[in-house]
Amino acid sequence: KIKRILFYVISVLVCFLLQTSVFNFLKLAGVMPNILLILTVTIAFIRGRKAGIVIDLSVAADDIFSGNVLGQNAFVYLMFGYVNGWFHTYFYEDDILLPIGLLTANSLAYSFVIFFFFFAMRGSIAVFFLSV
Repeated sequence: KIKRILFYVISVLVCFLLQTSVFNFLKLAGVMPNILLILTVTIAFIRGRKAGIVIDLSVAADDIFSGNVLGQNAFVYLMFGYVNGWFHTYFYEDDILLPIGLLTANSLAYSFVIFFFFFAMRGSIAVFFLSV
């Protein structure tokens, strides 16, 4: 169990460092891969819902360093980790179509959620007279 937690921490740190440093310079037309989303989806798919939620808590560091609204990526990753954990029962090492399909669907859903809630709305949601 300690080895698994250590593996999660090291993999999150490596993916975070790769995403914020190396892939930031390798953008192609302003687009770079979201390695932390790939890690969250993969761990949740292989290990289940609990592991998807645990890996999300460590991915929350992305919010601290991104400079955006605190908690937006953590919430989105939490939902993706939990939903992809449901597909854990369908995991077979020989099947490659389901993981690729899940990664594609999650990438599209992530882009849509980030665009809709944090760009298109632009703070126009009012909750108890407070603009969110």
